[in-house]
Amino acid sequence: MIESIYTGIRNLLKEDNEIQTLLGGQYVYISYIMQAKQYPSITILENTERSKKRTSYNHFKVRQNKSIIQIDCWSKKSRLETVKLANRIDELLVSDGVALTWGWEKISDGDLFEFDINVYHKPLRYSFSYSVTDR
Repeated sequence: MIESIYTGIRNLLKEDNEIQTLLGGQYVYISYIMQAKQYPSITILENTERSKKRTSYNHFKVRQNKSIIQIDCWSKKSRLETVKLANRIDELLVSDGVALTWGWEKISDGDLFEFDINVYHKPLRYSFSYSVTDR
């Protein structure tokens, strides 16, 4: 995924007043590991990406990418705290989306308790599309 989209997702969540209030700060991280370091917090992880050359690719060099990201909500306090975060993330991404992207949809979520670290964990997966122009 291109960096500006990753940054756009993080900034959308990080700058939202409701999420800041629920987290007690701007604890939204792009992560390459699954586990959070701060609680409550949100981590963003790219899950998969597919790319398809668009019609006239040989001339315009445009590909359409379809990405799946995982956004994890973490809390030591309660499951309800992760549910509130997840509901707000749904509102932001599915309704508004992120600049230069389209077709946001939630494809899965879960409710977990990580016994080894004593933390509530709510993984959310979303798919969306964006275009890339090759040089």
